Amino acid sequence: MNEGSLTVMLMRFAVSTPEPRCRRLGSAGFTLSELLIVMAIIVLVAVLALPAFNLISGNRSAESAENKISAYLASTRSEAVGLQEPRGVIFFTDQLTNRTTLAQVFFPPGQNVAPGQPQELNLFGNRDEMTLPTGVGIQAIPNGTGAGGTVPAYPWPVYAVVMFDGDGRLMMEPFNINAGTALAKRLPTSGANAVTPIPQTNKLPNIGFIMFDTTAYQGQQNANRANWLRDNAVPYLINRYAGTLLRGE
Repeated sequence: MNEGSLTVMLMRFAVSTPEPRCRRLGSAGFTLSELLIVMAIIVLVAVLALPAFNLISGNRSAESAENKISAYLASTRSEAVGLQEPRGVIFFTDQLTNRTTLAQVFFPPGQNVAPGQPQELNLFGNRDEMTLPTGVGIQAIPNGTGAGGTVPAYPWPVYAVVMFDGDGRLMMEPFNINAGTALAKRLPTSGANAVTPIPQTNKLPNIGFIMFDTTAYQGQQNANRANWLRDNAVPYLINRYAGTLLRGE
């Protein structure tokens, strides 16, 4: 083999020899500056997307609450029709969870009251309750009018009662909530959702309620809360004969 042939073979070997693995891996990595830039972009996108996410989740909470309320009302009304005796639903703020809760109520038997006089309302203890999503608040739409035919002034009642008779129609007979009953013990007696005084006497069942975002509501000044509810709360009326929800605008 002459000197020229050896030179050609060495050149071919140099060209065909693969690049060391460590060098190839190093060329495919990221620098510290590149990683910091990517992390900054991710944080910026998350901050910009947060308000939109809150809006979407809030809408879903309201829709979920509406579906739950409709189902609970329908179940209670069906039971009233099946048993041919009054049954109802109370909406209140649970003292332990601070969330809006639905529970079934009834007029315990054996009450000796004259026709048209208020009966005692109490929890129907062996029925499941329903809790609405966090951040969903409810106030009752008053049943009846004030002086001059106007709706009673704000604040409206912080709990609502919807009653069905044995035919599944809305009842308008007055009721009492007496101190010491299971129902009175569940109602909050202090804080923003306090039900005072206890006992509650000569109350009328409600024809509907308003639903709103409690976080946004609590962020308002007290003097502005009535206007905020008027502009942002969603009103619901209950069909007198079918017991279904009628959503207002």
